[in-house]
Amino acid sequence: MRDRLRHALLIAAAVSGFAIFGAFAVYEEPGLGLGHFFYVPIILAALATGPAISAGAAVIATAMYASGVIINSDVSPSEVFTTSTGIRFVTFVTVGIVTGYFAKRNRTLLAELRLLADRDALTGLPNTRVFERAIGNGSFTSSLSGSSSAVSTSSRRGSTPTTCSGRWPRGCCIRCRPATRSRASETTRLQC
Repeated sequence: MRDRLRHALLIAAAVSGFAIFGAFAVYEEPGLGLGHFFYVPIILAALATGPAISAGAAVIATAMYASGVIINSDVSPSEVFTTSTGIRFVTFVTVGIVTGYFAKRNRTLLAELRLLADRDALTGLPNTRVFERAIGNGSFTSSLSGSSSAVSTSSRRGSTPTTCSGRWPRGCCIRCRPATRSRASETTRLQC
């Protein structure tokens, strides 16, 4: 899912960059400011990748801006060689790097949070959430017999534990039953 989103953002960055370039080359007039829309593909590329590639996208956007100024007949080509183009280059690159840095940092922190959500913070072992997810998926199978059976713990006081075909030692608090898929009993049953 995340890779599809990143690919979609990169495709949107490329398509919007060319669309903005076309609109800028045809419709830009002094004072209109269509060149500011080049921030959109820079930010889309930054959200999809990181600071390095978004800085490259900013350089490409600046080149597209300069090319659009040269192509457009309403804007003087000498406008390319002014300080405004240099300032635009610096702001494009800065926005790309900063947005890319925070997008990459967000992805890193999100991955760490997902890991912490599934692991005990002190021991690093899988926690209850992983256990419950595995029970819900029915992903445990018996390695001794190759068949699937459900194990439920005895929660009543005074109930006598039974053995399961000699697989469990006498005195343990586990009873084996045929595996069933019941939502109410998933918290107390385990596929063994």
